Amino acid sequence: MKNPTEVNVADLFLRHTVERPERIALEIPAVWEQGEVVSFHRVTFGELGERVAGLSAGLRARGLKFGDRVALMFPVSVELYATTIALLASGMAVVLVGTGAGLPRVMKAIRAARVSAIIGMDALLCHRYWMPSLWGIMKFSIDSRGLFLKPFELLQGEPDRPLSVVPCRPDDHALITFTSGSTGVPKGVDRTHGLLLAQHRAQSGEFPEREDDVDMPTWPVMALHNLCCGITTVIPPIDLGAPATANGALVLKQINARGVTRISGSPAYMERLADHMEASGDRAPTVRQLFVGGGPVPRPLIKRIRGLFPGAECRVLYGSSEAEPIATVLMDEILEADGEGFLVGYPSKAISMALIKLSDCAIELDGGGLESYLVAPGECGEVVVSGAHVCGRYFENTAADRENKINDPAGMVWHRTGDVGYLDKEGRLWLTGRRKDIVRCRGRLVHPLPLEACMDSVQGVRRSALVALNYEPGGVVLIQLVPGAPEAGTVRRVKAFLEERGLADIDVRTVSTIPVDRRHNTKIDRGALRNMAAAGK
Repeated sequence: MKNPTEVNVADLFLRHTVERPERIALEIPAVWEQGEVVSFHRVTFGELGERVAGLSAGLRARGLKFGDRVALMFPVSVELYATTIALLASGMAVVLVGTGAGLPRVMKAIRAARVSAIIGMDALLCHRYWMPSLWGIMKFSIDSRGLFLKPFELLQGEPDRPLSVVPCRPDDHALITFTSGSTGVPKGVDRTHGLLLAQHRAQSGEFPEREDDVDMPTWPVMALHNLCCGITTVIPPIDLGAPATANGALVLKQINARGVTRISGSPAYMERLADHMEASGDRAPTVRQLFVGGGPVPRPLIKRIRGLFPGAECRVLYGSSEAEPIATVLMDEILEADGEGFLVGYPSKAISMALIKLSDCAIELDGGGLESYLVAPGECGEVVVSGAHVCGRYFENTAADRENKINDPAGMVWHRTGDVGYLDKEGRLWLTGRRKDIVRCRGRLVHPLPLEACMDSVQGVRRSALVALNYEPGGVVLIQLVPGAPEAGTVRRVKAFLEERGLADIDVRTVSTIPVDRRHNTKIDRGALRNMAAAGK
């Protein structure tokens, strides 16, 4: 674009529709059975560009305009990415809402975003008759017909040639993603065009792609980054909302059939893939890079991955929707390191990181900046980050901004991650837990992650969790037993372990399962666990 103050991330994608129109952009499984992908959708950059151009024309024809916000609520598909890019190219903002928290949470997010239109499925749109929040919004359905609904096909107009991209300011809304919390006003992570461009550059700078890369990510937003890089994305044949249920045999078959060179996913997903590879003896010789993130990665899993992918660059990633990437480390380095907690490595080259004193209060800086809040070297503190690719605000949510953002007098905005950790002598970050999950026991702060990592190695323990309960001084340790393990003996060993560390006051109980987050199936859902403990389950 001629004006350097004008940006639009869709330009990154559209360049590849001209330079490499025949290259496969997306391959997305449509139907798969136990051992076979029955059908899939495959589209080249040129074909995807045609769809984007048609959708851009169709959006305008339906009366949508620059600055409108449109909620997309349907599964990962070629249509989802084409519509996303068409909206961005037209200067409209894409609104994504995690549906896992249920209909009330979804409706709160839609109201908070004040969307002009929804493109979704009957599972949501069938509520249009008795949900006043949906009455004044244009509704397009990808899978049903009915009163007050328009078919998705109406959005496919006559393509503009060449497709013109609407210039945007760096601060204009581009992608607003709502978190899946359960209380209060939903937090919408506000990725502007400038922020999306900075995150794209940070990803490419930290993990440079190769011309012949074929990427298989389980995080849908990574496909958008790949489309801007001009490399092929193969979506794995799994339920992306439940990666722990992945069929490792089917995933590996797809990796080898498509010559996948990069894979990424949560620890739960990688465990399923490792399970199959170890049982079958099959390998993935084309994989050059492997990334694991979205939750703590246990050392036993890291050892398994390094044995199964000996020639690949294997890394642990640390980041969030507000700031990605934050830090990274090679798995070999983790295996050689000695420390408390989970090593996530060196801060990204594009980010500024600091550790501040633990506080649940909002932080307002005076002229002295962040200095007075910093912890001493080697001490645990809350991780705060700043940089061009760090989200500086939530969508029209001043309460969330006040709680999670720190405005520096110098003009920087620091994001409070809520994660607690420390920097070792090499400058690497070790995570020890979430600020809100730290347990106080006899005046001592007990960080959950290092303790749980050790307890998980106790004989008979499949997984453990330390949680704080209002009625239980010092909190409680909840353990899920290895199938067939004796309860009494396992509890006795865990209590002995705690006593050795001066934590004899902490009670130990067994639970049938340790609940995990919906998105990655990896992080302990401590809220659900507290409810289970309170109910005596």
